[in-house]
Amino acid sequence: MRMDDMIEYVRGIHPAEQVPIGYTVEKLLNDTRSVLNSSKRRHQRHLIECLSQDLQIVKVRNRYMCDKRRVDAMDFKL
Repeated sequence: MRMDDMIEYVRGIHPAEQVPIGYTVEKLLNDTRSVLNSSKRRHQRHLIECLSQDLQIVKVRNRYMCDKRRVDAMDFKL
């Protein structure tokens, strides 16, 4: 249930500052201490597919942006 509670909390955060999706990928890698051989691009695609609505990921011109407060509230260790 912790994960569901966290996701509900994240969804309740009002939009604020937009940051590049690379910020989210770095947080994911740091939180999970990923030693997988997966590329950052692969993690980025996974985030876009699975969490785009929760993190408010949008494409602006040629790059993806997401909401910083929502990313900071995520606990990728769960």
